[in-house]
Amino acid sequence: MKLFICALALPWAALLALAATAQPRLPVLRATQPRLSIREGGALYRDVWGVSSAARPDVFVAQPFTGKQRVVFYSDQDSVAFWVQPRHTYNFVVLVAGQDSAFTQLTTYGGQKPTLVPKLAYTRLRPGARGPDTIRFQLDKNFGMHVQAQVNGSAPLDFLFDTGAGALVLTAAARQRVPLRTDGQATNAGADGRRAVPTSSGNVLTLAGLRWPQVSLLTIDYASAAFDGVLGWVAFENRVVEIDYERRYLVVHERLPTLTADYAPAELQLRNGLPFINCTLTANGQASEGWFDLDTGSDGGLVVGQRFAAAHGLTAGLRRLGTAEASGSVGGVVRQAVVALPKLKIGAYELYQLPLCINEQDPAGGAIPENIGSGILKRFNLVLDFRANRAYLRPNRYLYAPLVGEPAR
Repeated sequence: MKLFICALALPWAALLALAATAQPRLPVLRATQPRLSIREGGALYRDVWGVSSAARPDVFVAQPFTGKQRVVFYSDQDSVAFWVQPRHTYNFVVLVAGQDSAFTQLTTYGGQKPTLVPKLAYTRLRPGARGPDTIRFQLDKNFGMHVQAQVNGSAPLDFLFDTGAGALVLTAAARQRVPLRTDGQATNAGADGRRAVPTSSGNVLTLAGLRWPQVSLLTIDYASAAFDGVLGWVAFENRVVEIDYERRYLVVHERLPTLTADYAPAELQLRNGLPFINCTLTANGQASEGWFDLDTGSDGGLVVGQRFAAAHGLTAGLRRLGTAEASGSVGGVVRQAVVALPKLKIGAYELYQLPLCINEQDPAGGAIPENIGSGILKRFNLVLDFRANRAYLRPNRYLYAPLVGEPAR
């Protein structure tokens, strides 16, 4: 399903006539799945466009630009590219196997809301700076990573770096101290529900000598936040982020650096706009693979939903440790049963006898409850390659630390 559908500037009859007369000469994009990736200029948006054969034409509105720009539509087996200029339209046909033809139009006319939100990209405040960018952080008692940043020239704000967040967020309390205007709203979806929240576009974020222009910020009224804002992984999309819990810094690379042999690879996937890591759980003599939200912003350990637990034999035969409650960004409470998981494998590394939280009820709206938080992630230094969807893990000195609550030093 597309993010935005707009009205057309030309009469419907004229457009249908255009499609009918020009159809033999239109570029054709063949696909077996009805979801496309799109490249606008230098930014790649994966799996963001849902093909519609009902809309004729199905309109994609480009972001504003000057001069010429290349726009590419990618299916699971083909691509079609256009060199576009402002105030033009470009027509093509998407043929999804087993579906009707989808007449599609790319428009660069101004005055319409672009279909895609511009990706975040930073520049360096110090001219001539080269190489990786290093960002120091402080650890809280539950191994949350905190960095100091400014929004629109504000006083320093405490941001939590959260790979489990697909946006940049200000708390409702911090919002009162920052000069910005509310100009929209979005749906904040979490494991504890969904809620409409206000948004503000066109902001400037500065952090550790780096500057992000045109930042969209959500405002969320967290129940009890020990931070002013959330810095989601999207601030470093299409880059490689190194997380060193021992020396307490993030290093942002353009490409994967040379790693020592003790870094073990693990697969990453983007699901619902968030990075998920592949893990293997062993219980009752059965090994089961699953995809878990890689969530440095969570102070918990390993969480699964009811459907996952039932499908992989985790609802019986495991030693019961107790119960727990978890809260998310929406403000709801999720009750959990806590059992002892015999073995968890991430990449080449295995952890034994871990508490496993099983949600008593799966979230509504299709949210994925499986989650791996800082209670486990802190035990490894991480390299997250968001370009190639790959993670690398190396055990650190926190390998045998308690699950939660170790005081930060």
